[in-house]
Amino acid sequence: MPSARHLVTNSKNFEFKYLGELKSKRVIVTTGVTLQPVIEALEYLKTEKPLIVHFPKVNLSMGDELVSVIKDKASILIVEEHQSYGGLLTQFLHFSFRHSLPTSN
Repeated sequence: MPSARHLVTNSKNFEFKYLGELKSKRVIVTTGVTLQPVIEALEYLKTEKPLIVHFPKVNLSMGDELVSVIKDKASILIVEEHQSYGGLLTQFLHFSFRHSLPTSN
């Protein structure tokens, strides 16, 4: 996994990106500045590294490609900055509902 200090997250199209192994059974979804602390924290994790799905900003389209990647995962953790108007978690829950993906907390 790349060092957080050297990771470039900007994209002209603001498309989401995968970091890590697609076959991992655990997923962490990040947005904006939350990516770097997640990568730093994962350096201390001694078990299988999760797949990171990173969105450079909130309010991005989540398409069928993302459904095919996350539908069989054992757990998905959303790490976001607090937004008073709804953030990545809210967007992800709406996406999950539209695609009949199970959710719980």
